[in-house]
Amino acid sequence: MQKVFLGCGLALATLAVLLICLFISCSSNSKTIKQSFTNSLLAKGDDLKKITLPVVKEFIPVASSWKFEECKKYFHPLLLAQVSEDKFKLIFKKFSTLGKLKSVGKPQMMGFYTQMTLTGKRQTDITYKIPVMYENGKAKINITFVNDGEVFKICRFTIDSEFFLK
Repeated sequence: MQKVFLGCGLALATLAVLLICLFISCSSNSKTIKQSFTNSLLAKGDDLKKITLPVVKEFIPVASSWKFEECKKYFHPLLLAQVSEDKFKLIFKKFSTLGKLKSVGKPQMMGFYTQMTLTGKRQTDITYKIPVMYENGKAKINITFVNDGEVFKICRFTIDSEFFLK
């Protein structure tokens, strides 16, 4: 009888050791999968930066000229369809009260995501925040690019500044 209990005890101990080994193996594989996924996202983000960052750097001085007609070529058709040209001109007139552009800080990519649209197209959005200094104070420019299969165009553009509170 003691031999039966001893045999069962050894079998249970062996099973427990196997389960622990399996758990450790699965959790390390899970970490590898998560790390691989994270690395692929970082690589995609770096690829997207290579495409969009030059456009950000080119667009800031153009936008800071406060001439809507010059900015228009950077805007996505969806943005142009949502806001009338007259409204854009009023907005740019308000923005122009910041004065001349004095300096541009380092653009920071806030994030990106890819989604499928209702038309079945893949769409990637990328958002940047750019600190800038104008004659009349600091501001932060927020730009969201969208790529719906063609090229990246701006679908959202805002300027935040305490100067506007005055």
